[in-house]
Amino acid sequence: MYKYSIIGKQHVETITQPEYDRYPQHVREYNCELDAIKSIEKIIPELDYLVLCGTHSFIYVDKIKDNIFSKKETIEHLYKKVKKDYKTIIELNILEELTAKQKKKKKTSESGLRSGIAVIKLLQQGSEKLKVIITTRNLNKKLSIANYIYNAMDIGSGDIELLLNGDEEIIKTVIKNCEECEHDKFCLMTSGSYEERCQVCNKVKEIIIKYIEENKLIVDIKKILYRLQPIRREVEKCSLLTQRDILMKQELNTMCLQGGNRDGFVMVNGKFVGDIKIQNVNYENVMKEVKNLFEL
Repeated sequence: MYKYSIIGKQHVETITQPEYDRYPQHVREYNCELDAIKSIEKIIPELDYLVLCGTHSFIYVDKIKDNIFSKKETIEHLYKKVKKDYKTIIELNILEELTAKQKKKKKTSESGLRSGIAVIKLLQQGSEKLKVIITTRNLNKKLSIANYIYNAMDIGSGDIELLLNGDEEIIKTVIKNCEECEHDKFCLMTSGSYEERCQVCNKVKEIIIKYIEENKLIVDIKKILYRLQPIRREVEKCSLLTQRDILMKQELNTMCLQGGNRDGFVMVNGKFVGDIKIQNVNYENVMKEVKNLFEL
């Protein structure tokens, strides 16, 4: 039966090969957003636009459209967001044990603080003419792998943690989306290295199959195995290039910064200049730095 997993994985790799080939072979890797920003700080004063996507979109949540802000306005929104994340972590740290959903919330808030440090320092170095585009959180319009032509469901780190903990609601959602997939649509896992994504995807499939069997659900398991697949990181990044025209306009000095719990990137004028793989982050130190930097 698991041959359907292999066939599905091979098909996803085949149809996404153009995006994979588009990603440059040698992009410098960084452990966090701040390290990436420091490496290109010389060009920051010359930027015309800064595009924020991924978890950075939570700085100003709009579920209808993208928004363009001045540098000053963005800093104001960022302060409110960081203050909220800081308070959330303080409240969760008091609890003796966290539920899977609380763990997801804490991870997202920690990412908000960590990336908030990088964004505020980037903005401080930007000129007064800098315009900041905070992309929408609208499910069908956000700048994300979620709106990639082959993606029926974006399964990121938060959802993966819930799946691994057997959360019934998200399991049902994945089953439903896999069943509804047609043609070249797949439910794609998007957290960690490709090897990690493959391993986690197999674990999640086992959890889902066990749930189906224990609850005696009438589900085409072969279709679940085929439609639930990992996506290569290179493909995930390049899938964003055609979603906003401004990313590829060479006449504008535009930086795109994607945030995430585990991954991200820095792009300048359509070229990837930094691959962010979050690791070795001491969040106690992040909390201390945020408290001083944002005067909390």
